[in-house]
Amino acid sequence: MDAANEAQVQIRLVAKQKKYEVPDAPLVVPQQLQRYGLSEIVNHLLGLEAPVPFDFLVDGQFLRESIASYLKEH
Repeated sequence: MDAANEAQVQIRLVAKQKKYEVPDAPLVVPQQLQRYGLSEIVNHLLGLEAPVPFDFLVDGQFLRESIASYLKEH
Protein backbone atom coordinates (compact mmCIF):
# COMPACT_ATOMS: atom_id res chain seq x y z
CA MET A 1 0.00 0.00 0.00
CA ASP A 2 1.49 3.34 -0.96
CA ALA A 3 1.47 6.42 1.26
CA ALA A 4 -1.37 8.07 -0.66
CA ASN A 5 -3.72 5.16 0.12
CA GLU A 6 -2.48 4.34 3.61
CA ALA A 7 -5.07 4.58 6.39
CA GLN A 8 -4.54 7.56 8.64
CA VAL A 9 -5.70 8.58 12.08
CA GLN A 10 -5.94 11.90 13.89
CA ILE A 11 -3.91 12.17 17.09
CA ARG A 12 -3.14 14.82 19.68
CA LEU A 13 0.19 14.82 21.50
CA VAL A 14 0.36 15.92 25.14
CA ALA A 15 3.62 16.12 27.07
CA LYS A 16 4.09 15.67 30.79
CA GLN A 17 7.31 17.69 30.72
CA LYS A 18 7.09 21.32 29.62
CA LYS A 19 10.36 21.15 27.65
CA TYR A 20 8.79 18.54 25.35
CA GLU A 21 5.47 20.29 24.70
CA VAL A 22 4.45 20.46 21.06
CA PRO A 23 1.75 22.71 19.57
CA ASP A 24 -1.70 21.74 20.81
CA ALA A 25 -3.16 20.86 17.45
CA PRO A 26 -4.41 17.58 16.01
CA LEU A 27 -2.05 15.72 13.68
CA VAL A 28 -2.99 13.21 11.00
CA VAL A 29 -0.53 10.31 10.88
CA PRO A 30 -0.41 6.86 9.23
CA GLN A 31 -2.05 4.18 11.38
CA GLN A 32 0.95 1.93 10.83
CA LEU A 33 3.20 4.20 12.92
CA GLN A 34 4.68 2.78 16.09
CA ARG A 35 6.56 4.39 18.97
CA TYR A 36 9.68 5.05 16.89
CA GLY A 37 7.76 6.85 14.13
CA LEU A 38 5.86 8.95 16.65
CA SER A 39 9.17 9.83 18.34
CA GLU A 40 10.53 11.00 14.99
CA ILE A 41 7.53 13.31 14.59
CA VAL A 42 7.96 14.79 18.07
CA ASN A 43 11.69 15.28 17.56
CA HIS A 44 10.97 17.06 14.27
CA LEU A 45 8.28 19.29 15.84
CA LEU A 46 10.64 20.22 18.67
CA GLY A 47 13.59 20.78 16.33
CA LEU A 48 15.84 18.68 18.53
CA GLU A 49 19.43 18.31 17.30
CA ALA A 50 20.01 15.03 19.13
CA PRO A 51 17.00 12.70 18.78
CA VAL A 52 15.22 11.79 22.01
CA PRO A 53 13.28 8.50 22.26
CA PHE A 54 9.78 8.99 23.64
CA ASP A 55 7.15 6.68 25.07
CA PHE A 56 3.50 7.22 24.26
CA LEU A 57 0.52 6.53 26.48
CA VAL A 58 -2.86 5.75 24.97
CA ASP A 59 -5.68 5.48 27.47
CA GLY A 60 -3.07 5.05 30.23
CA GLN A 61 -1.23 2.21 28.47
CA PHE A 62 2.16 2.36 26.78
CA LEU A 63 1.90 2.04 23.00
CA ARG A 64 3.96 -1.06 22.14
CA GLU A 65 2.48 -1.81 18.72
CA SER A 66 1.26 0.13 15.73
CA ILE A 67 -1.59 2.57 16.20
CA ALA A 68 -3.66 0.36 13.87
CA SER A 69 -3.09 -2.74 16.03
CA TYR A 70 -3.97 -0.82 19.17
CA LEU A 71 -7.18 0.51 17.62
CA LYS A 72 -8.13 -2.96 16.39
CA GLU A 73 -7.70 -4.47 19.88
CA HIS A 74 -9.47 -1.67 21.75
